[in-house]
Amino acid sequence: MTALNIKIDAELAQRLAEVLESRPALRLSGIAQGLAQPQPVAAIHRLGSELIEVDCALLAAEVLVLAHRAEPLDAEILADLVAAFELSGQRRRAIEAMDKARGLVETHPLLSYLRAFNAFFVGDTKTPRRLLPGLQAHRGSRLRFMTQRIAQMLGRADAVAEHPALEISDRRVGHFVLTGGLWLGESLEEGPSARIIHDRLQRLATVLDAWGLSVPLVFYPPERSCEILAQVLGHLLGCATKEWLGHQEHGLITIFNPAALIPEISRAFRSINEGQPLFIQAVDPGSEHPVAPDLLGDCSAVLVPPWGPGFLSGNRYIEPAVGTPAEVARDLLDSGGGAEADDLGTLRELAEALLELPPGLQPTALRKSGPRDPLWVLNAA
Repeated sequence: MTALNIKIDAELAQRLAEVLESRPALRLSGIAQGLAQPQPVAAIHRLGSELIEVDCALLAAEVLVLAHRAEPLDAEILADLVAAFELSGQRRRAIEAMDKARGLVETHPLLSYLRAFNAFFVGDTKTPRRLLPGLQAHRGSRLRFMTQRIAQMLGRADAVAEHPALEISDRRVGHFVLTGGLWLGESLEEGPSARIIHDRLQRLATVLDAWGLSVPLVFYPPERSCEILAQVLGHLLGCATKEWLGHQEHGLITIFNPAALIPEISRAFRSINEGQPLFIQAVDPGSEHPVAPDLLGDCSAVLVPPWGPGFLSGNRYIEPAVGTPAEVARDLLDSGGGAEADDLGTLRELAEALLELPPGLQPTALRKSGPRDPLWVLNAA
């Protein structure tokens, strides 16, 4: 890396100073006083990397663009820039940046993986197919794991393309190609209502039945909304509920919002246990999550359950429901609602089609072991 210095414009410098001031844990907080002066490329690169670590990916991308322009052949800077673009939902910009440095990308294994990986989010399977042999020729456990991920995604895409009832342009099928999981619902502007939760749980029951997966128990992590959701689902499926604390017995693991769980619990679901499919009701599509569920309800930037507490759009506040989780669940069940028969029929046909794929490429809910991938940022601008 050269000694070239970078001048940050006043508007970006002001936003950076505000972020640095509000996050004292940043190791480079002292740079805030010098942002009006040209900074070494290495310092700008480190600042961008730290902004990623504190969930400021959009701002990190702006910073790392400057470093990449100054050092366009620096693989570490480009890899961090791609990460910032990914985490801020700017996958097309990530692809554009890598395509402008194609010579560097195709000689650098990590960048080759990132180029292949991001291609799937824009419906491109030709690029992963072209890059996969080169990735497979490299050794190293980390790269081998990432290469296996690309091979699995490409395998699912090919299996879908060969099945007459599946179309990769279908949102649910595209999600399956990316994660191996099935998305049951929609992208919501607000958190799921009681009616929507009824609908999604009926869809869940339909898919489980189509796949021949019996549910002797509904597990829930130690969190109130998870327990309420499990109580509702247990009633619909006619089975008992039980708090999950590392149990190995068969049962469906049910989570309302994974962001409400402590990280140790979320990480425990990275490995598939036979007979324990994972259902998550709602996730924020603009954030990355440790685990992609086998079955996903909805995506929403507002993850407030109908039993509260929390704020919806327009600063509307939902008061916390009074009562035990079982009592709250009964109230929700009494509110009625549910899925249309036509919708359930279409979903069953999709589930049955996925069941017909080759065993190693079927939905993760049907696997007996292996890892679950993270749930990537699903916004793909």
